[in-house]
Amino acid sequence: QLLVGLGVEQTDSAATRGIYLFNGSTWTHLSAATTDATYTALITDLVYDNDTNTMFAVSSGADIDGEVFKTTDAGSWENWLIMAANDISSGFWGQSIVVNTQNTDQIFVSTARPAGTGYIYSCSVRADTCEVYYQGLKDEIFNTMIFDGLVTGSNTGIYSYQSKAKLHLTKQTKQRRIVIELTDKSTNQTLNNRTIRLYRKFKTAGTFKLIDRIKIKHGQATYTVNARGGIFQGRWRASKDDVGVYAAQTTSKNVRFVSQL
Repeated sequence: QLLVGLGVEQTDSAATRGIYLFNGSTWTHLSAATTDATYTALITDLVYDNDTNTMFAVSSGADIDGEVFKTTDAGSWENWLIMAANDISSGFWGQSIVVNTQNTDQIFVSTARPAGTGYIYSCSVRADTCEVYYQGLKDEIFNTMIFDGLVTGSNTGIYSYQSKAKLHLTKQTKQRRIVIELTDKSTNQTLNNRTIRLYRKFKTAGTFKLIDRIKIKHGQATYTVNARGGIFQGRWRASKDDVGVYAAQTTSKNVRFVSQL
């Protein structure tokens, strides 16, 4: 089966917009059988996630606000992404959509409109949320995206993008513990299931030595400091599953605990 998204900007005719399926001999206008906005949407891009059997479609147009739709059966489509709830302007003109092949919970959506600013949004499928991943230039339009790392083709050229991760170490003196958090710098979303390396030294001029590997779960991890105290440093290096999205390495500030011996 072949799915194709159609749309003509100069006309809002439902017959020339929407999603069509080709079974080898016949074309069927899928969205004509529904009452949702895919019936009159100017479909600019489609992407299929084989791991979750989900297809996404992004739409554009001046007559109605663009949207992001999804389906798991190629027949019934839902308006998946509610723009207002994600602080995305009503002037949403969707251009392209791509799935992170290394993390299928993450999709990227690019937007643009004439005389406006182009954006790339990072979205969580499970959480139904989106945050600005990259703000482009005025009139910069991201026409297409692929994921081998995130690569975009725009009217200014071809670019690859990497975000940065922020590693936070918070000292809790009374409990004698360190709270560790790792977040995406552009979206502030927590990065779970990543392993942080924790180092310690006892003298300012000394050398840090690895003492533990701690996995981030449910937004954070903790490490209890023994009576010896010391100066601690957390480090995270992007694994092979993350190097397409994040820069290679990030380090935290140091935290110090006084010895109780």
